[in-house]
Amino acid sequence: MTLTELQTAHPYGVYYKPHGSYYTMDYDNELGYFIQLVDGSFETQWNWVDFDTLEESVSDELELLAKNILVNM
Repeated sequence: MTLTELQTAHPYGVYYKPHGSYYTMDYDNELGYFIQLVDGSFETQWNWVDFDTLEESVSDELELLAKNILVNM
């Protein structure tokens, strides 16, 4: 899947280059992401953020991304 296809399917998402992932929210306001592959395409399956298993700094960073996505929805 290309970045353009992801942006079309999930227009309120955010490509976050430091993580190499495209983050977006589902209809239950769960933060999900698609991992960018070596060839520049993205996985087609959702992955879900588990805030309970993240370091605090990463969790805080992703919470800010999620808030930005929600504001723009």
